[in-house]
Amino acid sequence: MTDPNPLAFAKLPADLLTLLASRAVHDSLQPLHHLVRLLHVLAAAGFFGSVALLDLRALRPPGVVPFAALARQVHPWLVTSFALTIASGVVLFAYDPIRVGAHAYFTPKLALLALGLGNAWLLHRARSASRLAGVVSLAAWLGVMICSALNHEAAPRVALW
Repeated sequence: MTDPNPLAFAKLPADLLTLLASRAVHDSLQPLHHLVRLLHVLAAAGFFGSVALLDLRALRPPGVVPFAALARQVHPWLVTSFALTIASGVVLFAYDPIRVGAHAYFTPKLALLALGLGNAWLLHRARSASRLAGVVSLAAWLGVMICSALNHEAAPRVALW
């Protein structure tokens, strides 16, 4: 039977996920899993908020707060929250790679994450914020957040009313 999910082609190979699964890692992380998940959600929210603040500012015409000044203020929060998000995400993946990697939107999330990072790298090399870079960044990171939310939610159940 074929997978009815239109993104089934993008899933990570089951053999790879099985190879990455470790009962010892799972068992050692079990007592901390809920705290790591909480850290991941809070750090991702902080990161997305920082990115959105900068991207939305880049989309506006020059105004009261110069972009460079805002970027200097937001940058430490952005870097810290991104590092915490990536670290906690890796731990969550290591906790249960088969379950996490099998989610329909996990691979698209990784692709959008790569797009967001590539856009940030190009933006950093150009040393200026363009409207196009702001749109691409906002779309990529919003896509990452949407994929994360869709990955966590189970398939809808039939209403019983």
